[in-house]
Amino acid sequence: MYTDFDQERYRERNKVETAFSVLKRRFGEELKARKYWYQVKEIKSKVILHNLTKAGQTVLSVAVWEEFNRAKIF
Repeated sequence: MYTDFDQERYRERNKVETAFSVLKRRFGEELKARKYWYQVKEIKSKVILHNLTKAGQTVLSVAVWEEFNRAKIF
């Protein structure tokens, strides 16, 4: 029986599975391309689009936060 369970490695696996789940929910599970290399390109495109979306959300969040901090409440 395996007794030394690596918690840090398990957390990394959990992060990867979460990322795959997010990609599948956002863009769907199926691939439209038939050939292998086109499938690779399609997956890379989806990952890049996901990363750009996340970067855009971060920039927007920072802009809103800065505007909120500049606002005079009283």
